[in-house]
Amino acid sequence: MRDTVFGYDYVDGKMVINETEANLLRFIAAKNAGETPTPPEDMVARILKHHKDEISLCQAQELAQEEQYIDMYYRALCREKYVRTYGHEPPSDDHIIGKMPSTPSSVAGEPIIGKELFDAVQPKIKAQKK
Repeated sequence: MRDTVFGYDYVDGKMVINETEANLLRFIAAKNAGETPTPPEDMVARILKHHKDEISLCQAQELAQEEQYIDMYYRALCREKYVRTYGHEPPSDDHIIGKMPSTPSSVAGEPIIGKELFDAVQPKIKAQKK
């Protein structure tokens, strides 16, 4: 079994960016940097579907800013990645679906988030650790 890395897919022996997952990571990083980013379109569409289109697009975009909905979307993407990778549902006792190791050094190409955004988030991460 190979490890999975959230934000990347293993295709033809290479790690390539999974744009759906990468968009979520960019969104989370921007929020942690103190910005008010636009939520990923797929996330908003899933929130609308979850609420059976009984809420407006604007309300879905507002809900997408809430930690609870970000977590639900992240877990849904992890579950989908697990199924794609291993061909079956994750074990029922797996509370964090899809183990997420750090990105291997063999990943080539552009990083998921730019250096400027990464650097902007670091002080907030350090403050939270204290």
